[in-house]
Amino acid sequence: MTADGTEYFENLKKVDDKEFNKELEEMRIQISNSIPVDESRLTFLNHFLEFDRIDRRDLLFIIFKIDSSNNDGFNNKTSKDVFEDFSKLFEFDNNIETPLDNNSYTRYIDKKFRPNKTCKYYYI
Repeated sequence: MTADGTEYFENLKKVDDKEFNKELEEMRIQISNSIPVDESRLTFLNHFLEFDRIDRRDLLFIIFKIDSSNNDGFNNKTSKDVFEDFSKLFEFDNNIETPLDNNSYTRYIDKKFRPNKTCKYYYI
């Protein structure tokens, strides 16, 4: 997340944990729409703060899992292909808008931090 996004979500979590979880759920749906992939294939696993030496502050990171296709959804791509499609949304410079920029739930995703694959899990 951007510094602004981290501040927004951390304040929301302090005030209303249910609303925090609702916002994360909406973000998950909007990310799946941006890729695009059936929303049931993305599952949030965890979130954590990590110190960023560039911004010199803690930033929020979110871990999610891309499930395999059940062959019933509109998108039968492999999890690896879905991850690559998501990563492509980060390949543009700041002057080009991507689907991540077009809605209120994904606007705080920091495009300078590309998603990372770790084992079977992906970070944004």
